[in-house]
Amino acid sequence: AESDGMDQDGNAVEIKTSNPKNWKAKVAFQMISNGSLQLYWGETISTASIKKKRDGGVNLRSVQAFSFKEVLRMSIRNDSQPDGLRQLEERLCASLDTLAKACSNGDLSDGRVYTLHFNGLSLEVLPISLLPMDSVVHDILSVRQEITWQNHQRKLERQDPKGT
Repeated sequence: AESDGMDQDGNAVEIKTSNPKNWKAKVAFQMISNGSLQLYWGETISTASIKKKRDGGVNLRSVQAFSFKEVLRMSIRNDSQPDGLRQLEERLCASLDTLAKACSNGDLSDGRVYTLHFNGLSLEVLPISLLPMDSVVHDILSVRQEITWQNHQRKLERQDPKGT
């Protein structure tokens, strides 16, 4: 999962400019997925009340920090489903159970990088590769080998231009 930024201690943070009244459970799950303990919300100034900036930037009125617990509470309040709290609690418990099992089984201790993917009501812990696909690596190495061979040939030609 991607993180929007880092705080002064190097911890992942989520950054939003959308109205907090619109935050649903997805925002809380996104924070879990990327390991963010805080969300920074930038309150924007209405573009109707000011001229748009030429560079296309966002005009901020203020920035507030919210803890994960605060975001979770807002998400529950904003959930339009009457049984949203129960469903959210079930999803969180199931997701945390999945993570706990993966940790206790040693599934996450092999030095690989993993991503957390929410698939409907369940959490999947999937390994990801930091390297390109094998075919891309092969192509890069082939081109590198070809360039090295051409450079070697040029060097030999400079040393012995007549080829003797």
